[in-house]
Amino acid sequence: MVYDVFGQLVADYLGSSGSTLERENIYRGGQLLAVYETGASCYKSISQFVTDFYQGVRLNLTTTEHDEKVAVLTVAQSQGQGQLIAAAQSLGTALFTSSEYLNLNPDTPANRGQFLTDLYAAYLGRVPDGYGYQAWLNALNTGSSREEVRHAFAYSAEFQNDVGQLCATMNSSGIKYVLSDIQGSTRAIMDNNGAGSTIVSRHSWKLGSGLRFAISDLIVRVAARVLHCFSQPFGYPLKQRTDRWNLLPIQPLNPSES
Repeated sequence: MVYDVFGQLVADYLGSSGSTLERENIYRGGQLLAVYETGASCYKSISQFVTDFYQGVRLNLTTTEHDEKVAVLTVAQSQGQGQLIAAAQSLGTALFTSSEYLNLNPDTPANRGQFLTDLYAAYLGRVPDGYGYQAWLNALNTGSSREEVRHAFAYSAEFQNDVGQLCATMNSSGIKYVLSDIQGSTRAIMDNNGAGSTIVSRHSWKLGSGLRFAISDLIVRVAARVLHCFSQPFGYPLKQRTDRWNLLPIQPLNPSES
């Protein structure tokens, strides 16, 4: 891996001698502008990886979820192979610990075999091998937790090697443009194959209900604080206690007058 003076990943190389260029990042104004990939080294596209992972876990994948996950992995990829692998591991954690999966496949002795089959399908993209499957089943039957076994799959050399060879698209080598908003958040990835450009993924960032509540709560707190201050023209507090917004008591503007 090659980094610039700002610590941004510029190029990533493969091969035993590290001499084969896999990916090159192009920046403008400190923000990622485009990614150049050599298609020959791709294991599969990030989009296909997300689709296959959901199918392995046997969960439904909406278009919105697909685009969001692809955008997250694409941004992580631009930051280096380690970040991409970590993002893929986080995806696995989120899906296998989700309420949807736990409802589909509860943690009971009768479901241990299906749990292992799902791990093989999602993380390794294949059916279980006889020896490995039996070894992991024995581990679950003798006290190992689901989390411990899933962790082993997520950090296996096979999974990390596969994820390290993901590409934005499976087209021939070319430029992938990264479109960002004014805050630097990735909004879309475009593939330029020479004849035209196509949208690889698109992500519309929306405020979650928790964030909206936090912002609303902050506005109310600030407004209450301002009104409280202006209600004391001579610096004397109307009340020395916290109100329903947990404001700190207002002290007199001139302590000598209190």
